[in-house]
Amino acid sequence: MKVHETVRCPGKAIPLAGILLHWRGYIMDEYISAFNRYATLEAEILNEKGYRLNGLIILFRPILRFLWCYIVRGDILLGTRGLIHAMLKAMGEYIRYAKLWEMQNTTRVSHPSTRIYSEIRSTDQAGKVCINYNLNEKAINIKRSLLKIMITKDNLLVRSTGVKFKLEIVRRLSTVDRMNSIPTILPKHKLIFIHIPKTGGSSVANALVENLNTQETKALSRPLGILQPNRHLKAQEVKYLLGEKIWNEFFSFAFVRNPWDLMVSQYHWWLQKAAQYPSCRKDVIKIKRMGNFTNFLNSKYGQKMFHDTTGNMFDWIAEDNQIIVNFVGKFENLQNDLNEVCQHLNLEQIKLPHTNKTKRKPYRDYYNNETKKFVAHRFQKTIEMFGYEF
Repeated sequence: MKVHETVRCPGKAIPLAGILLHWRGYIMDEYISAFNRYATLEAEILNEKGYRLNGLIILFRPILRFLWCYIVRGDILLGTRGLIHAMLKAMGEYIRYAKLWEMQNTTRVSHPSTRIYSEIRSTDQAGKVCINYNLNEKAINIKRSLLKIMITKDNLLVRSTGVKFKLEIVRRLSTVDRMNSIPTILPKHKLIFIHIPKTGGSSVANALVENLNTQETKALSRPLGILQPNRHLKAQEVKYLLGEKIWNEFFSFAFVRNPWDLMVSQYHWWLQKAAQYPSCRKDVIKIKRMGNFTNFLNSKYGQKMFHDTTGNMFDWIAEDNQIIVNFVGKFENLQNDLNEVCQHLNLEQIKLPHTNKTKRKPYRDYYNNETKKFVAHRFQKTIEMFGYEF
C-alpha cells in the first residue's frame, strides 16, 4: 500500500516554512529502507479528523513550551529559545505532511528526498524516525545500501511481528549518529565479542581488529544478513540476527566489571567523553546539572540506564536468565582472561592498549551506605554470579 493511497492530508505547507526549510531537503534515516523492504507493516490511514487533531498539537506545542519555560521556570531566554526551536520543528512537520499530500498528484518527483518518501509504507514511520539534512542522492544510496538486511529464516528482524522491537533492533544496527562502531565479529576465527559498555571492551575490540585484521571483518554483513553491527549489541540480539546455527558455531565471549566501579566509570564517561557524540549531548547537559554522583544514581541514568541505553550488565550476556556466551572474563583480570580466550582459539596472545580512560578518584570515595546498597540491589545477579564485593 503506497503512501499516496492512504494519506488524507488537507491543506498545504506554510509558505514561510517552505522558504526556510525546503531548500535543505529531507531524508528518512537509512533503516527506513531496510524496514520497508523486509518488514511487513500495516499502513496507518490518517483521516481528515485525525490530521486536524495532529495539526493542532503541532501548532500548540511551541506555545506550551514557551509558557512552561517562562512561567514554571521563570527563564524567558530559555523559553524564547525553546519557542523558536519548537516552531522550526513544527514547520518541518507541516512540510513533511505537505510532501506526502503533494505526492497524490505527482507521478515523478525530482528531489532525492521525495523519492525516498515514495517508499514509505506508513505515515506512522515518518513521524517516528529521525530526519537528516544535507545529503545528496549519492550519499543517500550509499547509506541505504549499508543497511541492507538480507532475508533469512533465522533473522528475527524479518520473523518478528513486534513493530517496536523491530524499530529498536534496526536502530541499534545503525551506526550513523551513534558512537564509533567497531566490528567485533570475526568469521575467519569464528569469534564473537559481546561488548558490554565500560568493561574494557574498546581496548579488546581494537586489539582484536588490529591483531586479527582481515577484510572479511567489514564484509561480514552479506553472508550473515547484517552490516557492521553496533558495538553494544547484546548477545541475544546478535544470536537472533545471525541465527542459532551460526551462533553455536562461533566462540562468544564478554567481560564484566565490579558494578560499583562501573557506575562511577559511567558517570565520568558522561561528564568527560559523551559530549563528542551528537546523540548524547542533551543527556550530558542534564547530567552535568545534577552536580554529583549521588544525584546521578538517583536519576534514570543510574536507576534504569546502562551507558546510553536501558538495561543491566547481565542483560548483555544472558537470555531467559541463562548465560549464552561461551566465556565471561573480568575487567579486573582483563589481559589474563583475554589470553585464555586466545589460547582456546589457538591464537597468539594479544597485548591490550588502554582506551577510553577517564580521570577520577578511587570508586569507593563516591559512595555512602545508601548508594552502595542501591548498586548492590540493582546488580545483585552479577555480584552473586561473579563474586564481586565493594
